[in-house]
Amino acid sequence: MIDLYQDQEEFLQEIRKLWKDNLRILGCASTGFGKTRCAAKIIEGCISRGMRVCFIVPRISLIEQTAKAFLELGLEDITYLWADYPTDYSAKITIASVDTYIRRQKQTFDLTIVDEVQHRRKVLLEWMDSHPEERYLGLTATPFAEWIGTYYTAMAKSKPMWWLIKNKRLSDYDVFAPTKPNLSGLKTKNTSMGKDYIESDLEKIMCGSKLIGDVVCNWLENGENRLTIALCVNVAHAGHLTNEFNNNGIKAELITHHVPVHEREAIFKRAKDGITKIILSVDCLTEGFDMPEATCLINARPTKSKSRFIQGIGRILRYVEGKTALIFDHAGSFIDPELGFVEYIEIDELCSDKDGLDEVSKKRKEKEKKEKLPTECKKCTYLKPPGELICAKCGHKPIAGENVEIDEGRKIESIKKVKVTKVDKQKFYSELLGMQSQSRMTRKPMSDGYIANLYRQKFLVWPKSLSKIIIEPTAETLGFVQSRRIAYAKRQK
Repeated sequence: MIDLYQDQEEFLQEIRKLWKDNLRILGCASTGFGKTRCAAKIIEGCISRGMRVCFIVPRISLIEQTAKAFLELGLEDITYLWADYPTDYSAKITIASVDTYIRRQKQTFDLTIVDEVQHRRKVLLEWMDSHPEERYLGLTATPFAEWIGTYYTAMAKSKPMWWLIKNKRLSDYDVFAPTKPNLSGLKTKNTSMGKDYIESDLEKIMCGSKLIGDVVCNWLENGENRLTIALCVNVAHAGHLTNEFNNNGIKAELITHHVPVHEREAIFKRAKDGITKIILSVDCLTEGFDMPEATCLINARPTKSKSRFIQGIGRILRYVEGKTALIFDHAGSFIDPELGFVEYIEIDELCSDKDGLDEVSKKRKEKEKKEKLPTECKKCTYLKPPGELICAKCGHKPIAGENVEIDEGRKIESIKKVKVTKVDKQKFYSELLGMQSQSRMTRKPMSDGYIANLYRQKFLVWPKSLSKIIIEPTAETLGFVQSRRIAYAKRQK
């Protein structure tokens, strides 16, 4: 018997009421609400009545994750519809990759649950349109696609994100915003995530050396050495950031859709072990990613899409007792009047402006075709199979971008104000004195004037009326001093 929170039970009750008059229901479950657990409860009820259920996931990497969750909740008799897997069509529960599902001969299920339903799959929509008698439940945290209301006739809504934060189901957060990038004049286009900026235009702006440098320097100064997720525009942009972090002694690793599952798991393990501090993502850690240990997020991907914004920020809000997430918004999203604070973005009615059956653009088809070709290792010229990032012959891992200069001209401002107390100031000053004490054993001891200047750069005032107590410097203070040294070295150049 699967136990649920009271608000999750209420969500399922709303879905049950809608079944009386609707065969196509959209379940809008906020990020962190627990939609997989709710889906498992629905499936539990179905199979107890002898029904067969298909649960469709948007990516192969989510098949194993979903299966593990279902098995831990006591669901058995599971088969998989995926690539060459020998599917047992007599099983009560089928977990399917959407790409395999739409290519195979169609099977009939008593209920089909489509996870992350906002991702458009033309063949699936055409089947739904031609078989109106079949029962579907779509699940999503971001029901903003213009075609969803064409295929789903009713919507059940969970408690919103602000309620989940208030009731400690999601972690609260502090968000800071450096001077936002100049996005004036940028064109937008319709994408699978809704209307958004054109990626190539964003790349030209966000790959600028000053913006790259600002992200790195700010994290060194304010990131508190936390395990951090960084959202990037594309591989080129993420590559520049990855190199700049690594060049400054911060272990950073990049994950894209081409990184195989086993390599992703290795990266996550290194992050949990404290080896990797920054995980950079290009649109692939926005759904199904669950790492509560990550407590800092760098938002370096400007967007007009509510879906992309909610999915991205939601990755850092997984609840841990006592956790307050730290968000650095280098994209201007939180101060965009069309977005604002992520927990207050909601929808009341399903959109049905389009049918979602437009043909995929020629440019996108060419890109998808190119992605299926082998790629040459730049180091040893070995042809790597499609989707393989690391060369199997020489071990080379390609990352774009190098020699990026630092911009020292930006200052960070807080959107959610964090009060600095005299205790905070005394602690920081004492840690600086601790660094000074350690430096006396080196060739370049830190002077009193240098200590005072570091304090002034942090708090914009000179140290006054503070005790000369010496304590061990924390990683946060060490990072701040390192960022000041990097900035000084760049100015000297």
